[in-house]
Amino acid sequence: MSSSSEMRPEFFVAGGTVPPGAPSYVERTADRELFDALRAGEYCYVLNSRQMGKSSLAVRTIGRLKEIGVRTAFLDLTRLGGATVTPEQWYAGLLVEIGKSLGLRAEAAALLRDARELGPTQRLLHFLSEIVLQKIDGPIVVMIDEIDATRSLPFSTDELFAGIRQLNNGRASDPELNRLTFCLLGAALPSDLIRDARITPFNVGRRIELLNFTADEALPFAAALGPNGDSKLRRIQHWTGGHPFLTQSLCASLAIDGDVDDLVRERYLDTRARDADSNLVDVGNRLLGRGDPNVGERERADALDLYNQMRKGGVPDDEANAAAARIKMSGIAQTEGGVMRVRNRIYEKAFDADWIRENMPGQELRRQRRAYRLGVVRTALAAGAILSVIATLMVLAILNAGRANRAETAARQQRDEARYEAYVASIRSLPLSLELNNLHEIDRVVRAQASFPGRGWEWGFWHHLANRSLYSVNMDDFEFGEPAISRDGRTLAVMKKTGDGVGVFDLAEGRFLRVIPLKRPREGSFFVRFYDNERKLFLIGSGTYITVDFLDNREIAERKSGALTHTSSLYDENHVLGFHKGSLVKMDIDTGVVRTILPLDNHYRHSCVYSPDRRYAFWIEERMGSPFAHLVIYETAGWRKVGEADPLEAWFAPYWAPDGKTIAIPMAEGQVRLVEAPSGKTLWTKKLTTGFILSVDFSSDGKEMIVAGLDRIAKRWSISRDRARHLDDYLDASYAFFIPGEERGKDRIATLYFEVRAYDPAKEIITPEPEPGRHWYQTMLSEDGTFVGWTGTELDILDLRTPTLPRRSHPFKSEPIRFDQRGLTYCRRITGEERREIGLVNTGKMLHRLEVDTSREGFVYDRSPDGRAILVYNTVFDLKSGAILGKVATDGPATQARFSPDSRHLLVSDKSGNERLWRFGDSSSASAFSNDGTRVVLAQKNDHAVVLDTATGRLVGDLVGHTNPVVAVAWSPDDRRIATFGEDKTVRLWDAATGREMCILGRHTVDGYDIRFMPDGRSLVSVDADGEVKYWMSDPSD
Repeated sequence: MSSSSEMRPEFFVAGGTVPPGAPSYVERTADRELFDALRAGEYCYVLNSRQMGKSSLAVRTIGRLKEIGVRTAFLDLTRLGGATVTPEQWYAGLLVEIGKSLGLRAEAAALLRDARELGPTQRLLHFLSEIVLQKIDGPIVVMIDEIDATRSLPFSTDELFAGIRQLNNGRASDPELNRLTFCLLGAALPSDLIRDARITPFNVGRRIELLNFTADEALPFAAALGPNGDSKLRRIQHWTGGHPFLTQSLCASLAIDGDVDDLVRERYLDTRARDADSNLVDVGNRLLGRGDPNVGERERADALDLYNQMRKGGVPDDEANAAAARIKMSGIAQTEGGVMRVRNRIYEKAFDADWIRENMPGQELRRQRRAYRLGVVRTALAAGAILSVIATLMVLAILNAGRANRAETAARQQRDEARYEAYVASIRSLPLSLELNNLHEIDRVVRAQASFPGRGWEWGFWHHLANRSLYSVNMDDFEFGEPAISRDGRTLAVMKKTGDGVGVFDLAEGRFLRVIPLKRPREGSFFVRFYDNERKLFLIGSGTYITVDFLDNREIAERKSGALTHTSSLYDENHVLGFHKGSLVKMDIDTGVVRTILPLDNHYRHSCVYSPDRRYAFWIEERMGSPFAHLVIYETAGWRKVGEADPLEAWFAPYWAPDGKTIAIPMAEGQVRLVEAPSGKTLWTKKLTTGFILSVDFSSDGKEMIVAGLDRIAKRWSISRDRARHLDDYLDASYAFFIPGEERGKDRIATLYFEVRAYDPAKEIITPEPEPGRHWYQTMLSEDGTFVGWTGTELDILDLRTPTLPRRSHPFKSEPIRFDQRGLTYCRRITGEERREIGLVNTGKMLHRLEVDTSREGFVYDRSPDGRAILVYNTVFDLKSGAILGKVATDGPATQARFSPDSRHLLVSDKSGNERLWRFGDSSSASAFSNDGTRVVLAQKNDHAVVLDTATGRLVGDLVGHTNPVVAVAWSPDDRRIATFGEDKTVRLWDAATGREMCILGRHTVDGYDIRFMPDGRSLVSVDADGEVKYWMSDPSD
């Protein structure tokens, strides 16, 4: 393998969206046409075959539109789900995605909640015309990509495109609609958008054509190809015809002294290429209609027959002809002068006559063979060769039987492919359900796919997410707001929605117990509280309250509320604190009698709550003439004011910590302020959730807090006087509470939202973090489940396989460190010397100090799995003796080094764009061998990763999906899945056999750094550039 500093493989983008600023982006006529049309408010559609640059065109156009002040929303319809999604879910996802893109996510969620009487399409159109145009000034462009995904849905989306047409037509009567413009992109035709013959076809907008690169447009590529770049580019275009994806891919993979023809034969014309190359697979599948429920054997045969005619001289470009339309959308053809011809020589040779024969359905083959057999029979009769006829028929019968078997095998393969596609589409829909906090939908999809034999780690991940609770009890008949929970945390009481009873639930065992009937139904909302040593309940409504005998299961009485409000706290077991006629009072709950405790002035006061030890009480004062509210703290012995918190602009009912030493004050936009008691001094203010807070609760030991609200995500935090650290999230939860355990601090958690669920935090893995006052400047995940963090002075070593995360540390002052991929040894620079120290991570014990040639930079290090050798920079040493075993030649500073699992292969990547042992066009930023050592995955500088065969270096997979460079990769223990972590902050999972993206597991807040599967196969751990660790748990899939 050779290289040259003049060659610039990073110039090219071989797969995925080409970033707007990429030097290899080719501006075509379509760029100018689309930008000018959208700027003028003209509806457009870019309907073309795949991998012609539609998404890259969209991203670049969005950037240009933003520069002139146009608000844009970009939607990828493949994210909304496939075969298992319902119309309601699909349209809800569409609405939420538009809202999120335009900064109106809260408004979208509110519309979904409040406008259930509207149909899905009506709700979407209402959101666009009534909310988006009202909230946003100036022009708005909505780009919808991958519209061909609608063809695989189990319901019609004709209403969506008819609605878009309606918005366009409405401009004549509503000038405001002129500010809203749509652009549709996808591998479809206008006739595909509305398929119901009773509805007017989609006939609005300007069609933008995306064509192949011309010779002039591709000319800048020549300089990036190094010496003889012009001749190489001409040869590449000879094969690709200027096809954007194929041209970029070949340029990116071409070594300086490589031969274009050899590369084309190896990558595209090899007998296995049609099944391995992502572009050829896609073109073939689309031409054959695989996965399209509207394509049967007859339609497939028509398309193949027409394609065969096209190969021999061209056919008319007739989009009304279904077969011609399918050929056109597959990308295999291009139109010149109204005639379709094969797009390029690669397609012409890859999809040749043999391929047509192999894929011709059995029905059509039989028709053709019958015609052939008839001719044979006539000839035989004319010659009188009866015996020959019989022999011919016998041969044909044998041949037909073989063809029937092959047809059956092909049909079975198609069924398997369709089932696989349905599984992938279902799994890829789940991140949207997660974003909507819809555990029911996640659980439904997971259960529907439980019998699919090809399910993998991702199925277990989603199954664990939907079923991690200890139990789930339906609460459809009950109000889930402000319930009563007994002191021991075992019993929950909540009002029925019909207002005629109180439901009682056992939180310890997760079961419904009974309903306490009321004398008559009540309207409105009621807050439920225990009193009288939990023998009774009082239900606080608007202006009245109801007392209930909890033990005798009956209503006692109804009285005017007086001083009693939903924020009142118990004074003793039979009285509550409150305010009445300007005074602090206590009220007898059973009789309603009020007695004054402390006369006050006329300021408005509420939310009076005792501290747990009853030494203090706080309340909220809203003083006349002040825009702020004030939390004041009184000592109950003598009722003397002892503290006051900083003024509050927006707040909700505060909560005492169990020790009575701090108070949590929920505020606007998900913030919580922790103040000291009794002084009122602010300790910290932190955003602990998003949106309106409905509940806050402390654990029994006061070390944790759980916050829940309208976003339906309960967030659990570890808290102290100086900070709050996020621990975990619980979905589908508007309210959340700690259930005291048998031991102090060993609490469980209950969440409410149409269901009551319970969780045991002790069963969850603790997220590692530095001890207070420390920071990890460098981190490492080993293959055996060890996490290493370097603080600058010490190495912290944590065992991630144990939930309690046992930690040990030892001194380690050093210049930059490198660890081997298994986390067993380290290599560090010795200050002031050229030598490098090798030692054991576990103990810090030094093994060697080695002389290393550091003149070429590129500090890489790894240890072979058999423990015999190490690589430092470009030198291989014997680990036992320290002797030099050899050197690895590189064409620039090394960026990555990895030994294979069998210790026989060493992969070294350098900045010049080479990977030893293989020739490959781009420099790898991360790599990982499969556990069996037969494959290696390389993360590329652009937004994808590639999978190579270890023995041959042949490309066997291309993982395209990240929107920024991939920085970390990992194989699952069974080698069936690959996990990637990118600078786009996302963690993604891929099918190692097909290269298909299975799903986005989630996101970090900063760029990725490292990712590993734990040895048990259940846990995936990711670490970002700030050292934050996240766990992704999976249940066994078998």
